[in-house]
Amino acid sequence: MRLKRNYCRSRSEAEALLGYSVSTLDQMKKAASDLYAWGIKFPVIKGGHLNSKKAIDIAYDGKMFYEYQSARFDTTATHGTGCTFSAAIAANLALGMPPLEAIEKAKEYISGAIKHAVPMGHGHGPVNHFWKKSNY
Repeated sequence: MRLKRNYCRSRSEAEALLGYSVSTLDQMKKAASDLYAWGIKFPVIKGGHLNSKKAIDIAYDGKMFYEYQSARFDTTATHGTGCTFSAAIAANLALGMPPLEAIEKAKEYISGAIKHAVPMGHGHGPVNHFWKKSNY
């Protein structure tokens, strides 16, 4: 299955791996559950593509689903959201945080990086990785 560039990265990755559409909250939960069954201990499905007032991501630990919500921002500066989110989760895990806390802190970080992004160029610009250190 060819990845479609008009979807956020982790959504199309889940769709490519699983072979079905992941475009609703229920489908995100099914995808997380199916990926867990494959042996992934804490699958996280990004939901920035959902048609909702909030940006909702789903994590699953094999027993419970966890929703991480943030405000949705009116911006085109969303390039790198999936990579940044996953890198922040990995960094938090490396610092010794438990998985659910690592995901929560990464969600806060990526939400701030989107909110404080500086529009530049044409199309989708990058998130602001240094938003906590900037004057924006």
